[in-house]
Amino acid sequence: MRHGQTDYNVSNRINCEPRVLIGLTETGKKQALVAREKLKGVKFDIIFTSEFLRTKESAEIVNSLQNVSMKVDKRLNEFNSGMEGESVEAYWKVRGEEIKDKFSYKLDGRESLGDVRKRVENFLEELKNENYENVLVVTHEAVVKAALRVAGEIPNNQQVQAIGNAEFVSFSL
Repeated sequence: MRHGQTDYNVSNRINCEPRVLIGLTETGKKQALVAREKLKGVKFDIIFTSEFLRTKESAEIVNSLQNVSMKVDKRLNEFNSGMEGESVEAYWKVRGEEIKDKFSYKLDGRESLGDVRKRVENFLEELKNENYENVLVVTHEAVVKAALRVAGEIPNNQQVQAIGNAEFVSFSL
């Protein structure tokens, strides 16, 4: 599940640093409540979140009916673009030119989307070895998309449509 809406989502800005505390808007809280209602028939064994405030808040809302164990895993963190507070558009342009290979592009010392895929793959491989039946992962759009690719739901060369705030997908490992 992707986290609920934040002010940064509304202004199309990047929050890639977990120490910068960007919480849910009122709309984001309502979105998480809607997700909770849609998921209330699913009994989760555990809920994983990233280190970010917005994922923890979203998970707490969804978990308020079940009260299952929650665990933070930094492999579920937002794509570390290195452009905290900047616009998303600014990241995908260098010297005014749009980046063509978005999967491998990265700023020095930061992550590419390919790097995100690798850490998500590592998380999912580890998760396979656990004895969980149903797991909820509350994370970020790039991580959800990477998980879909790792799980074989979306081919690597295929564009993945946007995952909206507090939307979730389901797949088996």
